[in-house]
Amino acid sequence: MKYLIDSKLHASLISFTERMKSRLVEKEQQGFSRWETWKQVYLRQRMHTKMKRVLAGTQKKNDLVDIANFCLFLQYQNDNKE
Repeated sequence: MKYLIDSKLHASLISFTERMKSRLVEKEQQGFSRWETWKQVYLRQRMHTKMKRVLAGTQKKNDLVDIANFCLFLQYQNDNKE
């Protein structure tokens, strides 16, 4: 299959989404669940804290993956508003 994005970027995308999924499983096993009910203000605060570390160059191992997952949660909530 021919992709419209560079093959290296596509491989990185696949790898990153696998890391997102693994991180969600890891956090669920730690007792975090029902993220679809988390308040958006809480998600934004958590994203902001992690993004500040990224911008300061002091990010922790999973900060970028966590930020992406928080974006996913927000998008899911927006897509499924009643």
